[in-house]
Amino acid sequence: MPENERASTPRWIFVIAFAPAVFTVAAAMLQPWVRPEQLFRDPLTVAHRAAAVGDCCHLYFGFVSNIGVLLWAATVGVCAFAAITLSGRSSALLASASVLSIVLLVDDLFQAHEYVYPALFSINEKVVVAGYAVAVAAYLVAFRKSLLASGPGLLVCSLAFFAISVGSDLTLANVGDLYRVLDDGAKFVGLAFWTAFHLRISYVLVTERFR
Repeated sequence: MPENERASTPRWIFVIAFAPAVFTVAAAMLQPWVRPEQLFRDPLTVAHRAAAVGDCCHLYFGFVSNIGVLLWAATVGVCAFAAITLSGRSSALLASASVLSIVLLVDDLFQAHEYVYPALFSINEKVVVAGYAVAVAAYLVAFRKSLLASGPGLLVCSLAFFAISVGSDLTLANVGDLYRVLDDGAKFVGLAFWTAFHLRISYVLVTERFR
């Protein structure tokens, strides 16, 4: 595949990544039937709070959160399969992406940085988040040439939305619609871009390998 074609991400991929994610966030925020936090937050957390007021449990608890876990899992699976198929630096890039994604998947699924690590290891939540940021930065630096050559637009969008989510989580009170949009909503959109980028780069690298 020519270098300029490889580095140019088709616009329709941005639309596919962005539009459904934003629609999901908007629908969850604007629907009139349940509180948005019951759709965005981890289902166990929602169920625990609902049980305290005698309203447990409902299938929609953690709806957006569960879709996010599926996106993490899709990234892990595709990158791992592509890494096994390839060799050399391409394999290392995708294996690293798979490992990084599964770590973040586990954290998202079990709320590790919020409850598990502080409870088991007495590690402050902000320290864990900083550790994840360092891991992502190391991934970007280690594979910067390959990432840039594969068209970084989707990845840049992903990191921008993740930064909005982390920033709001660390600075805003965990209440209100603004917090939900900036924290959980931005995280979900960022995850959609993260998945789209890694699915595309997996496809590009595997296609190049077998041309």
